[in-house]
Amino acid sequence: MLNWSLLRTRSDASESSVSRPSQSPEPFIMAIIIPFLVFFLIFLISYIKLGGDDASPVWRMSYLSASIVWGTLVVLITEILSILSLLTFDWLLGFWVGTGLISVFFCIFLIIKNKPSIHFAIPKIPRSEIPLLVGIVSIVMTLCLLALLSPPNTWDSMVYHMSRVSHWIQNRNLAHYPTHVLRQLYLQPMAEFIILHFQILSGGDQFANLVQWFSMIGSLIGVSLLAREMGANLTGQIFAALLCSTIPMGILQGASTQNDYVVTFWLICFVYFLMLLRTQFKWIYSLAAGASLGLAILTKATGYIFAFPFILWFIFSGLKRHKWKLWKPILVIAIIALVINLGYFVRNFELYGHPLAGSEDFKDLTNNAMSVPLLISNIARNIGLHLGTPEPLINGTTAKAIKFLHSILGVSTNDPRITVGGHDFAIYYSTREDIVGNFFHFVLITVSILIFFITSQRKKAPDLMNYCLTLVGGFLLFALYLKWQPWHSRLHLPLFVFWSPFVAMVLSRMEKPNRILLIFIGMMFLYFGLKIGEVMSKGEVIGFINKIIGGQATHSLRHYLMMENNMFVIINICFLLLLFFLYFRAGWKTANAITLILILTSLPWFFPNYSKSLIGKENVFNTRRIDQYFVFEPELKDPNIGAIDYIRSKGCSDIGIILDDYVWEYQFFVLLKESGTQKFRIEHVNVNNISSVKYRTPPFNMFNPCAIISVTSAEQGDKISVKDAVYVKEWSSYPVNVFVRK
Repeated sequence: MLNWSLLRTRSDASESSVSRPSQSPEPFIMAIIIPFLVFFLIFLISYIKLGGDDASPVWRMSYLSASIVWGTLVVLITEILSILSLLTFDWLLGFWVGTGLISVFFCIFLIIKNKPSIHFAIPKIPRSEIPLLVGIVSIVMTLCLLALLSPPNTWDSMVYHMSRVSHWIQNRNLAHYPTHVLRQLYLQPMAEFIILHFQILSGGDQFANLVQWFSMIGSLIGVSLLAREMGANLTGQIFAALLCSTIPMGILQGASTQNDYVVTFWLICFVYFLMLLRTQFKWIYSLAAGASLGLAILTKATGYIFAFPFILWFIFSGLKRHKWKLWKPILVIAIIALVINLGYFVRNFELYGHPLAGSEDFKDLTNNAMSVPLLISNIARNIGLHLGTPEPLINGTTAKAIKFLHSILGVSTNDPRITVGGHDFAIYYSTREDIVGNFFHFVLITVSILIFFITSQRKKAPDLMNYCLTLVGGFLLFALYLKWQPWHSRLHLPLFVFWSPFVAMVLSRMEKPNRILLIFIGMMFLYFGLKIGEVMSKGEVIGFINKIIGGQATHSLRHYLMMENNMFVIINICFLLLLFFLYFRAGWKTANAITLILILTSLPWFFPNYSKSLIGKENVFNTRRIDQYFVFEPELKDPNIGAIDYIRSKGCSDIGIILDDYVWEYQFFVLLKESGTQKFRIEHVNVNNISSVKYRTPPFNMFNPCAIISVTSAEQGDKISVKDAVYVKEWSSYPVNVFVRK
């Protein structure tokens, strides 16, 4: 028998009753490494099986293949342990250790069997492509630092992403539970499955942000393979990854616990293996495509929308090449995807009577009417989300143009039939990861499409033409099906990532394009770079330099730069001069020139990052982790901490909560753990929605809280009743109230 206590700091041999199970034990930090070791072993197995030389893309294919196998293992382990209510440290670690041992034996067997034919060669990178790789690595490693130093703190994470994980750990299974926030139940859970494993094995959320970060790395690798599959040379493949790495929304999400990069990565895996299937039927490609599709739609519902056009492309092109033999891989893909989602479908069907749930909240996201004017309205407003600039005059003019278009269409920009929650349409510039637009990348996409159709490239690259039309179809389907909302730019991330290979191929084939066009693009990027610089040159950067060099040494320079807001003016001009020198004198390619521009314009998404800033008065280095949880709502910190302190003073550990469906919950779990409370249970009480039927089943039917935290806009008075007990308000600090049982 393995002694699991060697891998953690304390044993959880003494567990509380069903109504109050202990929280996950505090494991030894080495336990979290085991799933990563398993991934590496699967990667090694895949590399050996695929074979190849230093010029082949085997290591990149191996990364995608290993990710798919590893992701499928996460689903299987989670679902199996959930059925038995064994989602605990011991059992989870045991499954990963067992999987690791099997992988080790299989890996050794393959190495012995294939030793003469195994080649571990480092790909040769031309000198001209090194700047692109340096840019990619710099962005990725900076995001890794942010992911590790900052906690989950986005609004959605606090409301349901991380909250549902805490309830699963508490309940030891994935079964639906009574909750005021139904999104904790019916939304796709794949990203949270991985967070669940990391959280149980590490004893905290320190590694939660890495799920999106690793998905970003996989997406960079995946887009380079997509570019290669469509005929791009090495420059085009690296350029595609660079374009992907500098997407503003991607940068901000790469260190968060949102799930848009996770679904993007699985979709990329799906499309890549689908492309391989178009040319050669292999069962392994069918299995990989089916598993990645299943993981994508288990992560986010947008996976259905963006996968559908690629499925149609595969069917139409496959019928021409393979005729009716196509049904075999399609059947395999469908079965594998269904099996991966089976547990999620069953849980939803049991509660809602539908595998995808029938929540009114979900229905409110889809359009209530369809017509050509309404479709054009959604197209224009979704594009408008990416037209925001730091220049208010430009934003206002663009918004007026879109509103004028709506007046011609006879449709309101806030039409409730195609707009979520009556949100007003506006164009703005932001560095918040929920609403940031991708202006520069949208410009590059638009320019690339024009160049592609105007020049002879469309005749030479039919696959690229079909790829472009498929992406356009995905965007149209998105606009046709979903109501517009200000947060749609986040949901557009898969589209922008998928456009990266197209843009890279079109522009990298232009060894020496029209210099006037390049100058125009460069000047446009310069102008907006200067405007963005104004946001960043308000003392934060200079303050950071002062701490390194010393206040007196930079006093005069600091005074001038802060007074005139010229710091980023100087940086931008220097970059632009370097760009034109390298391009016109040193013979640099278009890809290298645009690389400099994109890296420069990506700086604002790192430094004055709204939720995870590297510099400034409050940054990830000098701000306490507990304070970073409340960065979006700092006024909530004291009321929440005060409520938890008061409940602890009462010796209460069974806590009920009453929340509105948009109110944060995860901070209660964090604060109780940070306060040193070893064993506690948090359950929603007085739930009036469909999930209230779960009160009939254990352990919820036996839960009797000693205190209730209420954060709701509903009128409650000084007393509330839960079951047969009466609770009196004893502590209050807006908007949090604490009721204690009489």
